[in-house]
Amino acid sequence: MGKIAVLPSEVANLIAAGEVVERPASVAKELCENALDAGARRITITVLGSGLDLIRVADDGTGIAAEDVPIAILPHATSKIAGAEDLWRISTLGFRGEALASIAAVSRLSILTRPASEPLGYFLACEAGVVQRQRPQACAPGTVVTVRELFYNTPARRRFLASTQTEQTRIVQTVANLALARPEVAFRLELDGRLVLATTGGGDLRATVAAVWGRELAQACVPIGFAAGDTTVSGLLAPPAMARSERDRLVTVVNGRPVYSRPVIAAVEASYRELIPPDRRPAAVIYVDTPPENVDVNVHPTKREVRFRDERKLRTITEEAVRAALAKTDLVVTGAAGKYHGEYSRAVPVPPMWPAVGEEVAGLLREPEAGPWTENVPHEGMLAPLVPLGQLAETYIVAAGPDGLYIIDQHAAHERIMFDRLAAPVPSASQPLTAAARVEVGVDGVAACREYATVLGGLGVDVEPFDSESVLVRSLPAAIAALGPGVVRDLLAELSGAPADQADSVLDSTAKYLRARRALAACHAVTRAHDKLSPQEMADLITQLRNTTHPYACPHGRPTVIRLGLDELGRRFGR
Repeated sequence: MGKIAVLPSEVANLIAAGEVVERPASVAKELCENALDAGARRITITVLGSGLDLIRVADDGTGIAAEDVPIAILPHATSKIAGAEDLWRISTLGFRGEALASIAAVSRLSILTRPASEPLGYFLACEAGVVQRQRPQACAPGTVVTVRELFYNTPARRRFLASTQTEQTRIVQTVANLALARPEVAFRLELDGRLVLATTGGGDLRATVAAVWGRELAQACVPIGFAAGDTTVSGLLAPPAMARSERDRLVTVVNGRPVYSRPVIAAVEASYRELIPPDRRPAAVIYVDTPPENVDVNVHPTKREVRFRDERKLRTITEEAVRAALAKTDLVVTGAAGKYHGEYSRAVPVPPMWPAVGEEVAGLLREPEAGPWTENVPHEGMLAPLVPLGQLAETYIVAAGPDGLYIIDQHAAHERIMFDRLAAPVPSASQPLTAAARVEVGVDGVAACREYATVLGGLGVDVEPFDSESVLVRSLPAAIAALGPGVVRDLLAELSGAPADQADSVLDSTAKYLRARRALAACHAVTRAHDKLSPQEMADLITQLRNTTHPYACPHGRPTVIRLGLDELGRRFGR
């Protein structure tokens, strides 16, 4: 007999369910997405324990017609697509027709639903995907889906779940991201009878951020708004001083869908790179709105990630948007909480059911200027003119400004000045060495040299293989030429592990490496703590700092300046 057999349908359904329903948070996500697709304006999520005992999602959406309820729990049943061509213009959150069927296959599930146009609703209960009871029943318009004893028939899945607290945390994070993605919908999450999250549904993103992440962060956020062709990037950015060690407060939303977007996240983190330490992550809510045909949402079973038609272009647009917003922002670390920047309604040009563009963001939306954004474009909310008052502990410069007292870390400030000098534009992108230099790089280094010679040449590194284990260096980027040809050894080592078909990764790795070397060179060439400075030297340092690209942080992301505002001083003195 042959060894290949077709699995029984009940086993196949359990395998399919495992792809969609990974843990209780997956159930909450899928049910909330169905509610959103049904046009719900209020969604209430009730959870007991880790979610294995009970997850209930109630909404005020359009409801399900009685004749459709038994069909809704069947595999591949959906009202959201009809043919293959629909997969390329998906505008709904759910579309695979797997959510209810997959959840039903591993739980005891019930549905109570009623369209507003019907006098009676309909109730259905099933176990392991098999209908047990169904009948007409009176209820309010909308839908209530109750999931009990999740994974009761797949005990192995239960054993691999985390603690109750961890699973609850994942549910909270899931609902929080959905609430941030749809501020026009009121979300309410109850865990074991406790209200842990509630949003108003008024369409104000700042109010939603306040409900999810706290009022202080929400008030300090600055708006972002940027349009490039048919793509809009908008949202709110937290100031660098509120960066965290975790990445859980960097939320990306694509056409209303909260997803993990690699190009958007990379662009945001790159934009903050010189403003926060390397072990910190920015907090932000970033919306990308683009025609559905520009996005493939069908690349992950749980729709956790999406793929863009032109990811490099999206990353460039996002960096433009974030850096333009930060350039207009007061980035000085202050002794008081950040300023409130006014009301905000997120920019949502499509589809029509979403809120209109808020006035705050509408004024920011613009077409990008020709050419890429460069690090050497000076910021606009530029450091205020300061008058040095003296030196504290021969480490800090104390200065008077028009709006308060400024304290400047002389070493960090000088690092920023020297870094900008090393990165300043020069007539030629590369500087020829006095004589070509042979550098031992090993077999892998020579292979990387052959693979990426064109990329390296575009960055100002003229290098070619010399023999099986060494290369010949003829020129280096002018910004790091003083470091000598030996830097090529480390650079090729950095690139040797990069996939051959990922030129963008190579460019990113190379640029990151060159920047790190510039930062190191700047650190070794500047004023140190405990160096005594004359009044003129302090004044010169402040003037040079004002003319840098990022006067508020050193190349490593540490703050260069702290301000105690006049209002803060008045409060501290009881005025």
